[in-house]
Amino acid sequence: MESVQLQTTHLVAAADKIDQQIKAANEYRARIIADVVTGKLDVREAAAMLPGELDEGEAMVSIEEMAEDEEAVEEAGEVEVG
Repeated sequence: MESVQLQTTHLVAAADKIDQQIKAANEYRARIIADVVTGKLDVREAAAMLPGELDEGEAMVSIEEMAEDEEAVEEAGEVEVG
């Protein structure tokens, strides 16, 4: 049993590092959404540079959905907004 633990220590460490990176990416995403929703980040220029236009049938995230995502993150206490 001890031999297995020694041989898998690097795998556990790698999994922990990946978990930390996923958490950081999710926090970064939430921060960007919060900044866009609150107007701290203006994305109109970037949006104007996107290729083509969306068809009516294509999905598009609404401001309301982004606001809901921000509220859910704030309630979970993952990101401090302000």
